[in-house]
Amino acid sequence: MDACLNEVIKQGIQMIDTSDIYTDFSSGKLGLNEETIGAFLKTHPGAREKLFIATKFGFSTDYSVKGDRDFVLKAADASLQRLAIDQIDLYYHHRPSPTDVAETAAAMKELQDAGKIKYIGVSEYTLEQFKRFNDVVHIDAYQIEVSPWTPNLFKNGLAEWCEQSECPK
Repeated sequence: MDACLNEVIKQGIQMIDTSDIYTDFSSGKLGLNEETIGAFLKTHPGAREKLFIATKFGFSTDYSVKGDRDFVLKAADASLQRLAIDQIDLYYHHRPSPTDVAETAAAMKELQDAGKIKYIGVSEYTLEQFKRFNDVVHIDAYQIEVSPWTPNLFKNGLAEWCEQSECPK
């Protein structure tokens, strides 16, 4: 992995986008990909300053999706430890959960206020979830699949709302 990440930096790539769920499930734990990135950062002085690091949370090892305050705070602390960094540049909620999105948003705002995360993102939220979350804390990034086979962003009102509002651009 060192060779790969060295080449990433050599090629001028500035963003690493990972998740705690990007892992080897036979291990029974989350975060192996984050651990690999963290190990690289520990052994390559100056690499952190060259990379914008985004990571996601929300899944547990049983594949359930979570967003309650305690889970959000623990997930962020675990990612920070695995990545061996003091602040996550962009922290995404990977998928909406059964928890009220306002609770998830408040927890992420708490992390941002504490300096543990710089920017807040969500992924795969509906327009209603997006608005409710954004009422609590500004969403800096929205990640969703868009392709000829998944044009929902342009049909569900979200793209239009983003163009006409305070949505991140």
